[in-house]
Amino acid sequence: MENRPVEPEQVMAGLFEGLTRLQRMELLGRLEAAGAGLYRALAADEKNAKAREKLLAAAGNEEMNGGLMKLMSTPKDACEKCGKALSRSSDGVACSFQCTFCSDCGTALELACPNCGGVLESRKALETRP
Repeated sequence: MENRPVEPEQVMAGLFEGLTRLQRMELLGRLEAAGAGLYRALAADEKNAKAREKLLAAAGNEEMNGGLMKLMSTPKDACEKCGKALSRSSDGVACSFQCTFCSDCGTALELACPNCGGVLESRKALETRP
């Protein structure tokens, strides 16, 4: 049997195997933030001003993407409408951006997020979705 080198993309994809959607988003956000640091380190050593500018812009994009993934993977602890405290495992509802509402407010909103228009789903379902 021949030992073939594993491609970096295969290693990266392996990090996500077996994780829920929420866990994958959280990990991706962390990787994006780390990527921003790598771009900034490359930019610090770059002598070509145009290339340095492009590397810093790429770092900014990575930070923005990481911020989005953090937003989309961080459950909130209270209803955004009535302020009712919610435990992480509560049966409140949330949209893809983690806009969070208790079940009563979610029902009153007809399961439509007033912030983004997305569908409000059970938080338990969002946390366990593959």
